[in-house]
Amino acid sequence: MTKSGVVDLADKSITWTVDISASKAGAAIDLGGYQFFDDLGTVGEYVSGSFTVDGASATPAEEGSGIRYVFPGGSISSKQITFKTRISDDAYYATAEQSVTNKADLLNSEDVIVKDGQITVKFNPPKWIEKTGKSSEEGST
Repeated sequence: MTKSGVVDLADKSITWTVDISASKAGAAIDLGGYQFFDDLGTVGEYVSGSFTVDGASATPAEEGSGIRYVFPGGSISSKQITFKTRISDDAYYATAEQSVTNKADLLNSEDVIVKDGQITVKFNPPKWIEKTGKSSEEGST
């Protein structure tokens, strides 16, 4: 399980990508019944409608600050999940580099973590104002 994130300051979001692969005895397994879970409490609000599995729109269950997706039967490994979260105003309007750490879990049908993936995404907020000056020996500057 690997995770990555790409910041889009134009729409104040981070697009997260999670690649999940599983095999047994060298053969890809069916992920049916396994669950993808991501607690977004420290990451930002989930952008409704942004969740996809292998490029196809899917709907995760929203649980408090987290999202959960149960793979249906026939979900042969490997799978790629993408979704977006909102960048908080505090991070967006900050004046220094920001970092957001997110961890996703792959759970079995009994809610036991089988694998996890974590990534820290860093970004510099937009530069809102810049002041420059030039000294001179002429007149009162």
